[in-house]
Amino acid sequence: CRLGSINANGHVWVPHTAVVDSLWNKLHALEVSVVAIQDTRLQNPDLQIEAQKQASMWTAGAQNSFSWSNAPHLGKAEGVAVGVKGSLSSRVMKRKQANLIQDQKGWNRFTGVVLQGQHNTKLAIISLYVPCANSTSWIAQKDLLIAKQDHRDPREVALKDVMEAIDKLGDNIRIILAGDFNMPWNEKGRAGVMDAMEKKLSKLLNSLCEVRSMTSAWS
Repeated sequence: CRLGSINANGHVWVPHTAVVDSLWNKLHALEVSVVAIQDTRLQNPDLQIEAQKQASMWTAGAQNSFSWSNAPHLGKAEGVAVGVKGSLSSRVMKRKQANLIQDQKGWNRFTGVVLQGQHNTKLAIISLYVPCANSTSWIAQKDLLIAKQDHRDPREVALKDVMEAIDKLGDNIRIILAGDFNMPWNEKGRAGVMDAMEKKLSKLLNSLCEVRSMTSAWS
């Protein structure tokens, strides 16, 4: 199983442009079986359908399964998705939709699937998009938090919410959390000096992962 993770910058649905064709064809050439996508910007169901049609270049006619999360009322509606192709798609657990992982706040920050393996093994693959500070989506999420007397940074809330969703999956499950976090794992991930909030978020990310026996693939 080969996993790919990309920030599509809103291009995944545009029919047959050079950028889109190159994206899906590259995933096919690299034999990627599972793709986590961020910044899909699918503001309505029609665009979601179109994006899935474009993905046919990646699946090359094979069976596929997609999990989407879109919230057009929030900022640019960045959106996230997880796609699974070929024989692996039959392993996506959909029983009562309980194992399709979704952002319970409806803020399109993460989505995911659970794959059922042999001997009752399970693998959760989650695509996460954390907004940049002071971006349109960050401001929209900040306003929603303040309306509930919650003055935390939306990036902190995103990290804690996705970890809560992971915890609800139960024991005996492996996790791959892919995405565009818009924050460094540590100082090596920042070309310049991290500011105070970045240091706080990096420390939080590390601690949340550590207690769940998760680590960075790049560390």
